[in-house]
Amino acid sequence: METATARLVAQVVTNAGYEIILLRNSPASSIQVWVDREPEGVTIEDCITLTRAVWEMFEEEELDRGDFNLEIQSPGMDRPLTKPAHFERFMGAQITVRLTDKDMLGRRNFTGKLLGFVEGEIQILSEEEFSFALTAVAECRLVPVGKFNKLPPPGTRTRKPTKRKRKRPNESRKRPK
Repeated sequence: METATARLVAQVVTNAGYEIILLRNSPASSIQVWVDREPEGVTIEDCITLTRAVWEMFEEEELDRGDFNLEIQSPGMDRPLTKPAHFERFMGAQITVRLTDKDMLGRRNFTGKLLGFVEGEIQILSEEEFSFALTAVAECRLVPVGKFNKLPPPGTRTRKPTKRKRKRPNESRKRPK
């Protein structure tokens, strides 16, 4: 049922003219779909429309909506890269790569500039040049670019100050004679 449900969701999304960036169906009752559409991208209204279309398909297939947690979303600024076309499109961008297992250096996580995608391998430039087989990659995402991504200068307070404890009312301060 898990793969059949995912196939039905994928069919509805692709028939509506959207590209599936990533589809997760684990556990079987949870379905997460990241969608995109070139060149305009995806809006909240698009996600709502797709969600309604999937629910209608569930009713036609006599699946109970209450049995599933459906989440359709845009890829966002930290967009997952899953297909060779994605790597070609975002050549030169900063990406993070998380491997399924540790590599020879004992690391799983890498961040660097995407140099290319050649013969099924992702090539990035970090401290040095690395290549990873797409089959060995658990997740690959763009690093968001913007003012929110910058660290504050050293010594800058990064959280709200705590409130002082309230003082007791005057009556409770009186000491017995």
